[in-house]
Amino acid sequence: MDPAGPMYDYNSTPNKNKLDSEDGIFVLAVHTNAKRLGSKEMLSTVDVWVNDGTSQPGCAASMEKVTGLCSHLRVIDIWAESIIGVQPIVGWQCDSWSTFEDGKCEKNSKIIMGDNINQSSRGQFFVPTGAKSPFAVLSEDYNDE
Repeated sequence: MDPAGPMYDYNSTPNKNKLDSEDGIFVLAVHTNAKRLGSKEMLSTVDVWVNDGTSQPGCAASMEKVTGLCSHLRVIDIWAESIIGVQPIVGWQCDSWSTFEDGKCEKNSKIIMGDNINQSSRGQFFVPTGAKSPFAVLSEDYNDE
């Protein structure tokens, strides 16, 4: 959950001292605060970027600039809702958030967050959410085939 960023230079830190895709059969990183308290590096088998992976909607801008804590901790609420929520929290495989926002990833592979996440998935996925619970953003592009 939002792997730590401060004091880690992921490019120069040996893999044994950081989260890495080799740490397990399937390693998932869910990024919610990459510019402050979380890592901005792809680290895992699957890296999920909630919104753009930096500041989360619904977190007061003034406090975010100081601590980033709201966005960093938002991952807990989103993950809990992905397990017990009514609507699925869905992400699309994409090269970047801007490409995702331009609507160029809607035909790409999807991932459904939660305990039953597809462990054959690989790469980075972008998950749009709302500012408060329920976080799931319903989309006509989603179908649970």
